[in-house]
Amino acid sequence: MSQWHARKGLLALALMAAGAANAAAVYTETEWSSVVNAGTAIVPTPGTTSSFSLSNAGHPGAALQFNTSVTVAANGSNASTGVAFSPNVAHDGAAAPVQMLSWSVDALWTGATSTGHQSFLIGQQTGGVTQLFVYQAPVSGLQQGVWHTTESADLEAADFVLVDLLTGELDAALHPDFSAAMVFGFGTGLTVVNNSNSAETVTATIRYDNFTVTVTPLAPPNPNAVPLPATWMLLAAGLLAAARARRARH
Repeated sequence: MSQWHARKGLLALALMAAGAANAAAVYTETEWSSVVNAGTAIVPTPGTTSSFSLSNAGHPGAALQFNTSVTVAANGSNASTGVAFSPNVAHDGAAAPVQMLSWSVDALWTGATSTGHQSFLIGQQTGGVTQLFVYQAPVSGLQQGVWHTTESADLEAADFVLVDLLTGELDAALHPDFSAAMVFGFGTGLTVVNNSNSAETVTATIRYDNFTVTVTPLAPPNPNAVPLPATWMLLAAGLLAAARARRARH
């Protein structure tokens, strides 16, 4: 998500195999109802209006729909941003430490022909503090009205950087803990560059489906790990707290 475009906003949220015991784990989201209800957030950027909704026009079945409108001043630029996390796409790194991650998500774009941006996200609780880490995914070959797949393979902890939950600034020196519980998500948005001498407003709709994360664990499972449902609830609480703090600033 290109340095999150230096946007200030809410960026938070409700977390090779060596033998059969270390086989890769695959987590997938295709239903989306739990994501729409508890796992999405919009960065409140001036000049943008965005929302998430549930669509029945997925690939196939249900899909998560991002609806966005971006207003740009003359000879300026602006971007909308939203994040989505799934409680179904989570891994307990305390039970099975992670060596590498791979991810993919299908997307269909309609509306404005401006540039979209996507990123792969990891949410974690560290010392009782919600943290968000981002891998900026390259997006290319977009075609209106056609499903395409954004994917990245063999990502290590060093490929992700910390995002400040209130300012949106990146800290490239800090990375996720692959031996702790993680909830996975993705960022989305519309970037508009206006080269004309008058303001303009553009809109777009992006549908997402088949969000998949493949985890290659480093070691056999630890039977004493904290259950993932508890981690998801902590992250959700962190999201709400960050949202209240962010909105209180405006």
